[in-house]
Amino acid sequence: MTDEDTDRPGGNDDPLPPPVPPGARPPGLVARSLARIRGHRMDLTPFRVSQDFRRLFVGQAISEFGTQITFVAVPFQVYVETRSTAMVGLLALTELIPLVVLPIVGGAIADAVERRRMLMIAHAVTAALSIALAVNAFLPEPRVWILF
Repeated sequence: MTDEDTDRPGGNDDPLPPPVPPGARPPGLVARSLARIRGHRMDLTPFRVSQDFRRLFVGQAISEFGTQITFVAVPFQVYVETRSTAMVGLLALTELIPLVVLPIVGGAIADAVERRRMLMIAHAVTAALSIALAVNAFLPEPRVWILF
């Protein structure tokens, strides 16, 4: 024990940061923040170990990206076709009603049907509807009712 250790309040109980070498700057706020972030990194082991997980993750990411694009594109297309904000509001209302009503029915269906089969059917329906939206968008005169 040195005289310096006993001179400071608290004795040896206070942890001191490591000494900064001469000419070096002590770590600032950015460096400390990055160190904290590095301590909370995502575990990427499943990506390295499982090719099936990588495929599932990439497929889900692409699907979610397409879903989010659809959430923007459909109201935009309704507005472009009708030039009516009221129609865009009506579209939002027609999207809200199934979100409120169907989870009750969907929960019962999810309990009765095998998960894998249900997900395959849901993804097939989503793909078919996405194709229908794309075909409608490329028609010379797109039909607005299909968007609802």
